[in-house]
Amino acid sequence: MQALATFVNSLCKLFEKPNRKKHLNPNFSIPTALAQFRKNISNVSVPHGNGILLGEYICNEIDSGFDIFDPIKALAIPDILYSYFEQECPQAPPRSSNKMDMSFDALKVLRDKRIDHHEDCDLKGLSTTDFDGAIELLCFAQTFVNIIGYKLFGSSQNTVVLAEEFLPDRSGSGRQIKKLIQKLENGFSPSI
Repeated sequence: MQALATFVNSLCKLFEKPNRKKHLNPNFSIPTALAQFRKNISNVSVPHGNGILLGEYICNEIDSGFDIFDPIKALAIPDILYSYFEQECPQAPPRSSNKMDMSFDALKVLRDKRIDHHEDCDLKGLSTTDFDGAIELLCFAQTFVNIIGYKLFGSSQNTVVLAEEFLPDRSGSGRQIKKLIQKLENGFSPSI
């Protein structure tokens, strides 16, 4: 239950809007990063080696007609990326028929009504999600980090993140946790 609570709280924090009292309680979320990006967008330039990779991302995910070799369009990369991530970023209350908004809203309901406040209320009629919806939110967040954090402001070969990359068997920590659970199920007693 603690792992689930931490998972839900962490996902919710990734998409929380900027805190008005940021000097007291800073908020390190994607909407906060986007707000800073918007303030400084005129000073953002594409790193030399990442222009083609960002152009490919834009062609594949945002605008199939984008031409990275057009110098005018290449200058617009920061604006295009900002607009895309700002529009696609999950938010609450949910926009109609936006699946990630519904998943984010459902996690916020779970956090607010069950995890943080242990309210005894009926959740019928409120947003719901499943594990796949939560993983989709996680994929969006990691893609944001790969594209904005690494490609636009740093360096990385990674772009879009797929749900399969978060399977426990694909990560070292996931394999370690699985081994520990198996040992516990088999009556393992740690030596002191």
